[in-house]
Amino acid sequence: MSRLPASAETCMAKFRRHLESESALSPMTIEFYYATQHAVTAILREAARSTLPYEISEADVRWLLYEEFPRRKFTFHTQRGYIFALHQLMQFYDNNAIGRMKIKWPNNERPNVDWLTFEEAEQLLRYPKDPLQNMAIHLMLCLGLRKGECMSLQMDWIHDGYIHVLGKGRGGGKWRPIPFHRDTSRTLAEYMSYRSQMVTVAKKRRPSTKDPPELFITNQLGGRIAPFGNAGDGWDRRTVIPLREKLGFHFTNHTLRRTFGRTMYYIGKTDIVTLARIMGHESTSQTLKYIGTNMDEMSLAMTNSPF
Repeated sequence: MSRLPASAETCMAKFRRHLESESALSPMTIEFYYATQHAVTAILREAARSTLPYEISEADVRWLLYEEFPRRKFTFHTQRGYIFALHQLMQFYDNNAIGRMKIKWPNNERPNVDWLTFEEAEQLLRYPKDPLQNMAIHLMLCLGLRKGECMSLQMDWIHDGYIHVLGKGRGGGKWRPIPFHRDTSRTLAEYMSYRSQMVTVAKKRRPSTKDPPELFITNQLGGRIAPFGNAGDGWDRRTVIPLREKLGFHFTNHTLRRTFGRTMYYIGKTDIVTLARIMGHESTSQTLKYIGTNMDEMSLAMTNSPF
């Protein structure tokens, strides 16, 4: 690197010219990075911290992450965007302080995160669960179903090797087939045995009892069985709440579905079009936003490709 610019503004302008001449990024994407770098630099300047990208230290970045961003109540997406843009600017001036920090995205410390780490997901899957909890967690975490889709799932929608799911959409919703996960058959067989016992006991107590068409049923007062209520409070109390209290980390039904999407994309290497179809999204842009990535991040990653 030749003589270093003396001001943060000159540094950012030089980096912008570099992107305009050397990268394949769109003008809109370049403007996004330029504006984001200006915003995070202004925060550093207000606190009388270094704003020169070749002088910004790990201490400055930690201050942003653990003091200033939480104080300003920035969302996770905003925090990650600021650090990502700052990292690119600093790297251009041979400052890899952020890279050396090896910040984990996601991790347990940051706010507004809506997915589990891979380790947490594995812990949840291995944790002892009753058949109903096991089936519910499997459908959300391993097949990507929504909470409402699980609750409305009916017995005759389950076929040999796939589940017919009624998702969101106009006119009562849109149907989509979801192929079985490698553990679906075993998990379903265990739950069906458990469910059959519930129905048998209920019929002994009340001979007039009818077997509901819904897959998921629960015991009620007086020995009755019924599907879970539309509000879903009973579902939460029966499935996710007991497990997160025992495991010690927070998650919701929504967290599990997001974790499925993010894991399939980043670890399972599922292409985004296929993933959008599995999750019942109208567009791939909706899926990218849902799993916590965007085209700007992916475009910049491509500029760093070794091939």
